[in-house]
Amino acid sequence: MYGLLACVIFGAAFVHVMRYAQIRGLDITWVGAANYVVAVAFSSIWWASNSEPSAAWPAVPMGVLTGSLFVVAYYLFAAGLEKLGSGMTQCISRLSVAVPVVVSVVVYDAVRPTYLQFVGVGLALASVPLLTRAGSVPSVGSGTRSLLLAFGLFGVNGLTNVAMKAYVAMVPGNGMPSFLTALFGTAAVGLIVPSIRRGPPSVHDVLHGAVLGLTNVFANAGRLQGIATMSGVRFFPSEAVGTIILTVFLAALFWRERFGPRALFGMALAIAAIILVQIGPAWS
Repeated sequence: MYGLLACVIFGAAFVHVMRYAQIRGLDITWVGAANYVVAVAFSSIWWASNSEPSAAWPAVPMGVLTGSLFVVAYYLFAAGLEKLGSGMTQCISRLSVAVPVVVSVVVYDAVRPTYLQFVGVGLALASVPLLTRAGSVPSVGSGTRSLLLAFGLFGVNGLTNVAMKAYVAMVPGNGMPSFLTALFGTAAVGLIVPSIRRGPPSVHDVLHGAVLGLTNVFANAGRLQGIATMSGVRFFPSEAVGTIILTVFLAALFWRERFGPRALFGMALAIAAIILVQIGPAWS
């Protein structure tokens, strides 16, 4: 239970620390780079202190591939915070779990998705337009560009989870430290390189990025602890729904985001979709 709580709290904190950096006018790319530098420092220490030899092949190249997707997802997530609001962006990000769940069932488990999972995927796709409609969040952009941004975030974030699932299926368990080091290292480089052209980071960029990195590390540590102590059927829906609810509550409290009937209906569909696509097999 403590792992679940940590994952929910720090997962929501990641969103709002990032949003706060945007509101303060910081360089969000440098903030992201510092975040991944902190993350790669922790994963490198884990790799170096690993008592068993850590498999570097194919963990490292798969980490590089996944890290490249993380860079794209980071830019889309940052754009979503600015254009759609933190609450809606978190909903769409969490909805993307439908992509790896379906891929896992079809490719790795080699079984036909249940009817409940089909319904969940349908609800996920239906909720995305609702979360970007005009009036969902006052003073936030809407229209075709917002819709494309939302589906882009949904798709790319889903692909990052598919890549991580592929890693788990292909690489021995002791390859995790090298995989994460390659992943976070690639993401850090992918954000540092374009940032250098605009000049060095400010002290505030680095400090906010370091705090963002700590929320990232603690959220993932909580996720690992939660997975180890709870069944996946209980953990994943609880973590996703809990993070959405806490993020939306804090968005209303801190950033004055207001959610109209369409947004609330979209969030309800999103929560139902997350539950159905993840625990469908348990109900069949």
